[in-house]
Amino acid sequence: MTRRLLQLLLLAATALLAVAPVTRAEATPAATPAFVVGHARLAGDDYPYATLGQFEQSRETDPWNEFAGQCDSFTAWKVYENLGGTARLEPDRIPDAGFAPADAARSPVWGTAAPTTRANWGDARDWGKAARAAGYAVDAVARPGSIAWWNHQGTGMPVGHVGYVTDVYPDGTIAVEAYNQRANGQYSRIHIGRNGLDDTSFHLPVFHVPWPTGFVHIGDTAVNIVQPPVPAPPVTYHYARNVYGPGDGGGFALGGSAYPGSDHGWYTRTGGGELGAMRWTNTHPGAADSTATWTPSLVAGACYAVAAFVPDTLSNNPAALYRVAGTFATVDENAYSNAWAPLGVFRAASDGGLPVTLTDQGSDRGYVAADAIRFVRQLSC
Repeated sequence: MTRRLLQLLLLAATALLAVAPVTRAEATPAATPAFVVGHARLAGDDYPYATLGQFEQSRETDPWNEFAGQCDSFTAWKVYENLGGTARLEPDRIPDAGFAPADAARSPVWGTAAPTTRANWGDARDWGKAARAAGYAVDAVARPGSIAWWNHQGTGMPVGHVGYVTDVYPDGTIAVEAYNQRANGQYSRIHIGRNGLDDTSFHLPVFHVPWPTGFVHIGDTAVNIVQPPVPAPPVTYHYARNVYGPGDGGGFALGGSAYPGSDHGWYTRTGGGELGAMRWTNTHPGAADSTATWTPSLVAGACYAVAAFVPDTLSNNPAALYRVAGTFATVDENAYSNAWAPLGVFRAASDGGLPVTLTDQGSDRGYVAADAIRFVRQLSC
């Protein structure tokens, strides 16, 4: 082969390489995962304002200028925990309206309970926009410890909703804990997939909860891979700590006359009261025919502020008669509506008992309601 021919062949090969398509794999960005499987290390109902502000009674506010009992108040608390806040209220002392962590300001959340000049996060529906403006990621990636966020468009939630993602499962479903899902200021936990969930908690009519609009990521890095089983049933709810009443385990019993269609003379109003299982009966003069008794398990010898929850219906006894460990206390039920009526401060017995009994005594043709009793530990009696 002549040198001239070799030069021509080399020139031709170079030209072909210049126009030939590149066959090597091009570098592409890694696909963003749709979800991160795991369990949030800070999951759990340790909310220090449980049972305050229930049933949209906006009274007490938290350190983040949110009304106690609202979804954004509970979620602001979980954000505080996510960002390293370690202050906790002793469980037996919940609720404490005055509890305020010294480092509450580590959380960026700021609500609208009281007018201030500080930029606020608006309603729950506004959290996505507010979080982005504050420099936090908001996307479609479900991650344990992130904030599930619903806006108001097509969700059936006029002011939106927020909750705390406790778990993300291998099938992409998630568990979310929140307060006020059913506008009653109560805690509940849902297990939801992308088709949404029909929520029948608190014995209320079905409410369809859609998949969250998005997920807000504020300090959601504390993840445990070992997680509890998938919840069954898909919606769980319970009384707050040291709250006892119908519809949730022990510590509550009825007694008295067995009228047809009743339970010892008491009837159930489905959907009423703290857990949607309130009892009621007719009042009458004279000796008691029917009683309701609460038997808590408390710290021996400790002092507790005791309060009775008065539902907003079938409760008009002007002198509902409670006996607390041998001491009588009366409540004008007409002065309360879905609210707590104080009975006094009492000392638990040496075995931790502090029984409370309500009778059906009162005026003729009235009503008295038996629902939840709350015991909050005090420093002294």
